[in-house]
Amino acid sequence: MRLPFHDNLLRFLLIIVVSWVIFYAMMSSATRWTVETYIPWSFNLLHCLVNVGVLGGGYPLAAPNGLLPKLFTGNNRFLVGVFMSGLTVGFAVLLSLFYIHVWPGVPLFPGPGAWFGIGLFLATLWWALDIVPTLGKYYNENIHPILKMVLGLVVCGLMAVALFQFVDYEGPTVIHDSNPHGPMKGGRWFGQAVIIIVYVQMFAYPLCLQGWPFTQLMLPTPWNQLAISGACVFCGYATFELALKAGVPASTLSDTWGSSAISWSLFHSIAFDFWPYNAMTQPIRGYYSFILTQLVIPFFWVFMCRIILFPIYHKMVTNNPLYGELFSLDRMIPWFSLHVTAPLLLFHHLFFMRWPLPPSGPPMTPNETYSEPLVHYSSMPRFKLESQQQQQQEQQQ
Repeated sequence: MRLPFHDNLLRFLLIIVVSWVIFYAMMSSATRWTVETYIPWSFNLLHCLVNVGVLGGGYPLAAPNGLLPKLFTGNNRFLVGVFMSGLTVGFAVLLSLFYIHVWPGVPLFPGPGAWFGIGLFLATLWWALDIVPTLGKYYNENIHPILKMVLGLVVCGLMAVALFQFVDYEGPTVIHDSNPHGPMKGGRWFGQAVIIIVYVQMFAYPLCLQGWPFTQLMLPTPWNQLAISGACVFCGYATFELALKAGVPASTLSDTWGSSAISWSLFHSIAFDFWPYNAMTQPIRGYYSFILTQLVIPFFWVFMCRIILFPIYHKMVTNNPLYGELFSLDRMIPWFSLHVTAPLLLFHHLFFMRWPLPPSGPPMTPNETYSEPLVHYSSMPRFKLESQQQQQQEQQQ
């Protein structure tokens, strides 16, 4: 069900407020655990959220592939959300323990956990949002959700390990046994991966351009998948290199514009159903969505985050002055946007099914449209009687 804009806005603002409170509490009471454990571990959480919620379709309980939809209707969606959230967090913990202690043996902090995690995040979004929607009717309708999740875990895990071979550790972990001694220092690799993710989401079928222009090319498999992948890598690499040549530090580019563009391509689709361009079809909707979510909103989002996150940054530096030397205020932007707000929004959207609001339907398709006024006056109490009287008069005439 598509909600009017003011309902979506209220829900999003509540999630922002709750995210800020949670982030502040984490930095106040468990600063070291938040920075050194939760932030790098949350890449595994994001993978599991997408794996279970998108690839698995909410299996085993949540919509659309849940086994027990009749037992969990109405307000009982809250119970589904609690169970599925706990299941996903447990999945992420086990996955993280495997990557740390079994293979490839990457420590969480300082550095390697994030350098490996960003590769896992890139692989997950690429597979779930760019590749799977192109695999055809047989995959999407005939393969069991468990097999889809297992396949996603294997493909994304192997791809993350392969991408990790580009990394060369820097800092105190440079002599760690898991160092692949790749061609790119950790910080540069992280920035490059973030910018590639910007384009992975930009071309993604549920987000921004919704697969355009590849939906118009009608290329057969595997050329379609290779074209999408090549475009993401080329555009991400070119943007990153041009920014570096213009004097923009890699960390600044990824912490500010990169993280904001990734966040808002997700927020615009999941939280707002492409408003105010939901009455348009692709590619016009994509053009305007690109300008809004990749250029305009990131500017204001960075400015706002620097203001609202300063108290949290101050709390972090007060509790551990060393973090003030390692991290700038801008580093709080991706932590807040992608490691706190995005998981909270996805938990609510995928597993709680927007409880207590009406559950959402599938993502908008490229040619799907819907339009609604900014305010539904007929739904407001003081206008109900007038609306009913007007309808009666029209029927009499």
